[in-house]
Amino acid sequence: MKQDGQPVQKNASWKPEAEVLAWMVQYRNASEDDLTTMLMNQKNEVFKTHIHQLKSLKKNAKKWPFLLQYPEIILPPGLNQEQSSSELTARYKAALFNGQRFCDLTTGMGMDAYWIGRNFKEVVLCEPNAELAAITSHNMAVLGLEQARLFAEWHAEEWLQDAAEEMDLIYLDPSRRNQQGAKTFFIEDYEPRLNEIWPMLLKYGKRIMFKTSPLLDIHRCLQMLKPIHEVHIISVENECRELVFVHERGLESETQFIAAHHHQGQWTRSAFTPTAEENAELEYSIPLTFIYEPNASLLKAGAFKWTAAHFGLKKLHPHTHLYTSETFVSHFQGRIFRCLQICKIESKALKEFLPEMKGNLSMRNFPGRTEDLRKKLGIKDGGHHYLFACTLQQDEKRLLICTKVEVQKDHVV
Repeated sequence: MKQDGQPVQKNASWKPEAEVLAWMVQYRNASEDDLTTMLMNQKNEVFKTHIHQLKSLKKNAKKWPFLLQYPEIILPPGLNQEQSSSELTARYKAALFNGQRFCDLTTGMGMDAYWIGRNFKEVVLCEPNAELAAITSHNMAVLGLEQARLFAEWHAEEWLQDAAEEMDLIYLDPSRRNQQGAKTFFIEDYEPRLNEIWPMLLKYGKRIMFKTSPLLDIHRCLQMLKPIHEVHIISVENECRELVFVHERGLESETQFIAAHHHQGQWTRSAFTPTAEENAELEYSIPLTFIYEPNASLLKAGAFKWTAAHFGLKKLHPHTHLYTSETFVSHFQGRIFRCLQICKIESKALKEFLPEMKGNLSMRNFPGRTEDLRKKLGIKDGGHHYLFACTLQQDEKRLLICTKVEVQKDHVV
């Protein structure tokens, strides 16, 4: 039942007894295999429950490394873990805002709520699932987010209608599954439906931030929900993880795209507007000494012309999103290759320049499937060479044989 805005009480049975807690601390660094063996030999059901929890914490250690410091944490069922932000991306979003009052209308497991909430003096959380709300309430207490009030069994729509107050920031991470559990790919099919509650969000949120799947059509979303002032395209190790949209009340400006990429412990960011992309001037060229492949965030953001203009590069073809230069551009945000040879898409021609017939093959503006082309050419996967099957000027289909360039302290390796 609803609790009139009062925090859900922790289930005391979830808090380990002193003996169990001491055991969990002792075996916090045990391997998963050792924990599996312990589980097989353990007859005490209480210990079994906590061994399962410790295994789950260790399994997700890369996603939420900080949780290993908190053996009393309870991880919810697998789907809730899957849909939750990683610590890395949650910290990224948290760095964007601070203030007095923050509301997360789709709290779930609460990773975003915790990291963002640390920057606010008052925190309101809504979670419609009673069991998940109880677990999250317990975890917030363990993590020390004492300023949080949790509305258990409240949907976002209910809070907006019955309990809403003006907030410095309202955050949503809508569910991307329908009632049958199938994945959805359109903003109007998310739950809650942002297009339906958008007017109320604008009424109560000085700033609104919401997260979506990286598969979402950004420009379609911008047409449905107005105004949006920032779109953060967040990728980690060249995998696009999240799209984050931000509205700020009273701000009149063109939407800014922020391509944020995390690589080897560091964030790099590039910001541009649709007008900057449209007006960017660029040149086309045959492949020169260096080939540049933008990171996943820049590609998802659609910064195709802007990338060339910003980094002083030439493009291979209007629809081939690879770039080239004769001199090395070390600050490029993406992968850089040295082009060794340009050859026809023929096994015989390739073998002349790549006797071992082994390389990392990818396709850029090229018909068919990578697997089929690899089979046709007789290429084994792997090795030190990178092969780009791509379309060049005059629509020529060619294969670029490259090696990857590593940059260390501003010099090429």
